[in-house]
Amino acid sequence: MVAFSVDDEATSADTVHKHKLGFPVGHNADAAAVGAAVGSYANAEPKYLQSTGFVLEPDGAVLTAVYAARSVDWSQTT
Repeated sequence: MVAFSVDDEATSADTVHKHKLGFPVGHNADAAAVGAAVGSYANAEPKYLQSTGFVLEPDGAVLTAVYAARSVDWSQTT
C-alpha cells in the first residue's frame, strides 16, 4: 500500500504519526496531475485528491479500482 497527499511534508508526517500508518505516504502531490494519470477525481478548492484504490495483479495489471465520492473525514476514524 502507498498513499499520496497534497499536504506538505510536515502535515503529511503528522498524519502518518497520528494514525500510526505503516505504509509510505508521499507529500506535496499535484492533485490534478495524479488525477489525470490514474483517472481519479481532484477537487480544486480546497485542493485534495479524492480517495482512489487499486488492486493489482502480480504483473501490475489493474484487477479492480475504487473511487471515492467525497473526501475522507479522518476525524471520524479510529
